[in-house]
Amino acid sequence: MNRPKSHFKVCPFYHDHPEGDPSYDDCMVAYEDAKARMAPKPVGAVEIEALPRVQSGHRYRFVYRSTTHRVDHYSVLDALSETESYYVLNARPVAGTQELPKRWVKSVTEVPRSTKIVIGKIVRASDFI
Repeated sequence: MNRPKSHFKVCPFYHDHPEGDPSYDDCMVAYEDAKARMAPKPVGAVEIEALPRVQSGHRYRFVYRSTTHRVDHYSVLDALSETESYYVLNARPVAGTQELPKRWVKSVTEVPRSTKIVIGKIVRASDFI
């Protein structure tokens, strides 16, 4: 079909939308989501299967980055249990029970019980020396 390009937009899913049609934006969002899911994982991303198992009652340092953070954070917490996709952690007396998604976690290190409970500190080069 010979249509003027100024009156129609072609979305990535190959159907035309009239100028100003809000469904074009929906198609673009769906396309960007699909592209993000299929993109290769960034360098340094840890596979969930590669993360160590935690033992209940032991204290660990978790280095993580959530989807909204621009820098890595760390927390020192007591492990309660874990599920397929979450660590369930005890942060008492600082806070209550916490759930930490495994997809955020970059590293898990066991620390002595004498280490203080810490939640959400920004990782600096001098923190772990």
